[in-house]
Amino acid sequence: MTTCGTHELNRGECLDLLGQSSLGRLAFVDSVGILPIIVPVNYVMHEGSVVFRAGPGAKLAAAVRGAAVAFEVGRTDETDQTGWTVLVRGIAEELVDAPVLTELREQHLRPWAPGTKRHYVRIDAHLVTGRRIDRNDAASPMWDPTM
Repeated sequence: MTTCGTHELNRGECLDLLGQSSLGRLAFVDSVGILPIIVPVNYVMHEGSVVFRAGPGAKLAAAVRGAAVAFEVGRTDETDQTGWTVLVRGIAEELVDAPVLTELREQHLRPWAPGTKRHYVRIDAHLVTGRRIDRNDAASPMWDPTM
């Protein structure tokens, strides 16, 4: 019998999960500083940072101005009510270092959305948190579907 529960993940577990995924959600505030925007992005982990590609537009503008962003990746199973989530909070910055860009181009990182995405954006994974939700078992006295 499995009981339900949420478990905080340590930094190493979070980084491992980030390294096993390739699609996440980037959250940032528009250039006016009022409305939140959340968009899917394909990414890779590179030297402890989340890296994705961007073209001209809101994501690149956020990186150029050094905006605070959040990046989330996770997996859920609605049937078993299990899953995990990892949240990276940091500052977005456009990568301009030629050797790093050459290395990243060799990884063939494909953008999520179509279009020309010549710029690479990095979010250092300094603030990383995560949690795992264990399976809810209806036979368990801890499971209450009304909660």
